Amino acid sequence: MTEEEYPGPRLIETSAPCPPLARLPKLPVRVLVLSREGDQGEERRRLASRLARLADELGVGAGVRVAAHSFTDWAHLGEGLEPGRYDAVFFSDTDLPGAYDDPSEPADGLLDALFLLLADSETRFIVLQPPSGGAVDRRDALCLRLADRGSPPAVVVPQGWAEGDADTFVETLFERILHDWPLARAVTDAAGHRTPRVTIFQPPGRRHGLDLGRLLENHRRRIEEGGSALRSFLRELEAARPEEESGPWHDIAGQASQRQEELDAVKADVEEINRDRDPAGWSRLVESIARLNRWEEGLERARAALEATRGAAP
Repeated sequence: MTEEEYPGPRLIETSAPCPPLARLPKLPVRVLVLSREGDQGEERRRLASRLARLADELGVGAGVRVAAHSFTDWAHLGEGLEPGRYDAVFFSDTDLPGAYDDPSEPADGLLDALFLLLADSETRFIVLQPPSGGAVDRRDALCLRLADRGSPPAVVVPQGWAEGDADTFVETLFERILHDWPLARAVTDAAGHRTPRVTIFQPPGRRHGLDLGRLLENHRRRIEEGGSALRSFLRELEAARPEEESGPWHDIAGQASQRQEELDAVKADVEEINRDRDPAGWSRLVESIARLNRWEEGLERARAALEATRGAAP
């Protein structure tokens, strides 16, 4: 089969595991676009605004945050960047400095700075657009060196595509990823039959991409555990029933049915999110997780209040 007929990306499996991929995803999805100050590509500098606009068109709302950061020197690319988690990092500038003793390799200072940035940000994947015309392409060498240290998957957009294809690919990939497609599948669909093929440097494991479905399943598990905890609490409440149903016990018991209704409402929301599986659902999932957190805190307060009534009993 020729490269023109091959539908998928070029996968390079790496051996070092990437710790952030084993962790439970978090919401909102945080995306970072990195570019170098003085970059002549005006369209590249607008990548962050295009991704933010796309997220808004998809109705994702509070489920996604897109940030942009410009740097002057690759060895200090994280200086001035707001610290925190960045699930995906898009590099709109990849004119990488070469090593002093081997111009085909990226500079050691760049490797150190980039690895620390990705590790501190708990990044789940990166996307590197092509360097500007005439620049030495050191992206493959960079990704191999980062992979040896346990970096996240890297998507390398090839040189040689028609003008505008790289930007179209990135935007389509971003949309597919927000639909929670696995990374390789999202890349394949976004690239279509364009050649040369996209390259993915992929660490071991199967959880590549945002993996938000895993967060949804964890949320559903917590809801089921909450139902079990509520049933246990109701049994404790019944066992502590006083002869005269008044005072603090009566107040606690009066809220029991409301707690079940609140939990049922959270469960109904999650079933709808799971059925739709569209980007707008991630914003609703942020709100649903917050509601469940408040519900769990309320149940703990009710348990503490019930325990206090036992301690106050004569």
